[in-house]
Amino acid sequence: MGCCGWLWNSWLCLGLGILPISVGILLAATFAISYSIAVMLGHVEPGFPYISDTGTEPPESCIFGQLLNITAMLVAATIYVRYKQVLEYNHRPEDSGLLLLNKLSCWVGMFVALGMSLVGNFQETSVLVVHFVGAFMCFGCGVLYGCLQTAMSYKMYPHQNSLAVCRVRLAILSIATLCFISTIVAGGLAYMDYHGKDREKWLPEDGVRLYPHW
Repeated sequence: MGCCGWLWNSWLCLGLGILPISVGILLAATFAISYSIAVMLGHVEPGFPYISDTGTEPPESCIFGQLLNITAMLVAATIYVRYKQVLEYNHRPEDSGLLLLNKLSCWVGMFVALGMSLVGNFQETSVLVVHFVGAFMCFGCGVLYGCLQTAMSYKMYPHQNSLAVCRVRLAILSIATLCFISTIVAGGLAYMDYHGKDREKWLPEDGVRLYPHW
């Protein structure tokens, strides 16, 4: 009982801060679980396959889709909380530009959540076009959301956040942008260079691997 009470109090202290933490934990768990099952059942080869390849065959596809749907809802909730947070602390007339960015970033963030849900529900082996649209919405809009949030952080410095927060967000944005571009380039090269028989079982000798995707 004491342990449960401590855990409950810890969650209460975190408050709405638990939302982004839950997104990170659940997203990592989704990829780890679907990857592990797919490898154990021989649906993909060990290494660095497309993340989507680990969620194309049952039973891992069911887990992949369900967990991504839950994560997408948490992402949408996190983005809305961030929108309301910025709105609450910025009421001055000179904040009109910031509030416009805030509203735009909220809409972009909702597209991220929708794209994540599309990726989970439309497997690449079933509805490839919708799956790719969802992936570009998730990753592309995710990078754009990062750009907007970074710009907002600099606008809110030093009243709402420190310069260190601005720099950390800029560093994360730079890494995310680099990974997004690398994924597109490496994905194109991988498909052009591929000379295997089953794209879901991508062997090292079949061509370029997609490390930036992970």
